[in-house]
Amino acid sequence: MRRVLAMSLMPFAVTFNTGLFESQTHSPIKTLDSINSDNVVNLPLVVRELIQEKYSKCKVVGQCAGSFANEGESEYAIALFDATDNVVFYIAVLRQDDSVESTLELFRKNSNPRTALTEEVQCLSAMEVRRRNRAFSKMEAVEGSITSTTAFDTICFFTEPTQAACYEYDPTKKQFVVVGGWIH
Repeated sequence: MRRVLAMSLMPFAVTFNTGLFESQTHSPIKTLDSINSDNVVNLPLVVRELIQEKYSKCKVVGQCAGSFANEGESEYAIALFDATDNVVFYIAVLRQDDSVESTLELFRKNSNPRTALTEEVQCLSAMEVRRRNRAFSKMEAVEGSITSTTAFDTICFFTEPTQAACYEYDPTKKQFVVVGGWIH
C-alpha cells in the first residue's frame, strides 16, 4: 500500500491521505498472454477472444471490472496500447448473458511507448464515487467531482498526467458520457 498526497489511480491498493477509505484497482496487464495471472481480474474467454480478434496489434495495459450497463454482469474497462500508432485507447466491453453485447471506445490519446506499459483504470461503485467526492472536498491539492447519475459503476482513468476523467453509461444515448473527474 502507498500513502499519497494527491488523488491517484495506482495499480495497487491506495490509501488517500484523508484516511477516509481505501480503493482497490487491479494490476495492469502487460500482454494478452498474462491475462490469467493471479494479480489481475481474469477476463473471460469471450472477452480475450474479442481482444485478439478486434485488437490483435494491441497490448492490454490496464483494466478493471464492474457493471456499467447490465445489472449483475461482469463488464470490463480496458486500456489498450497500439504500438504501431503510439496510441492508448480505452474501451468498455458490455456483456449480456455471458456474451459480448457491445464494445464502446471511451477515449484515445497519444502515448510514448515507454510510458504506455501500464495505464491506470478504475471501476468505481456508486458508494466509492460518494467516498471519492468526500475525499476531494478535503484535499487542497485536488479539484474535481464525479456526478454519478445511476446505480451502475463508473469508469475513471487519466487523460493527461495530472487530469482524470470519469465515464458512466447513459442507456438513453447508448454510449458513455463524462460524469466528472479531477485535476491534481
